[in-house]
Amino acid sequence: MDRASKNVHFEGKWEGANKQVEVKLSLIIFEDSGSQVVYCPALDVYGYGVTEKEALDSFKVCLGEFLKYTLNKGTLHSEMAKMGWTIRKKKFTPPLFSKLLKINEDFSDIFNNHNFKKIDQNINIPILA
Repeated sequence: MDRASKNVHFEGKWEGANKQVEVKLSLIIFEDSGSQVVYCPALDVYGYGVTEKEALDSFKVCLGEFLKYTLNKGTLHSEMAKMGWTIRKKKFTPPLFSKLLKINEDFSDIFNNHNFKKIDQNINIPILA
């Protein structure tokens, strides 16, 4: 992995969100059908590319779209709760891998059938006003 991909830090500004909280999330990087894939099982968001850097860039775009869409619908926190997150005021806690492996078929498949590496990244999650 090159240095640029180790320092991915997603930031964005979203209407309706006056503050953000930084959360450390694990990203899974693996190859599938000749493409590099970056997957965040805690948010069920993927990015794809020919190279790992392209996949990370794609992931950032997809994560931004997920956040924008769910914020516009007013469903971000309820969607996160459905995925096993614990949300208390300004503290957001992602689900443990052990729980994700039980409830997320895609993640279980990746974990059991692909060679992968895990990296931890800081990601800002909007707090609704």
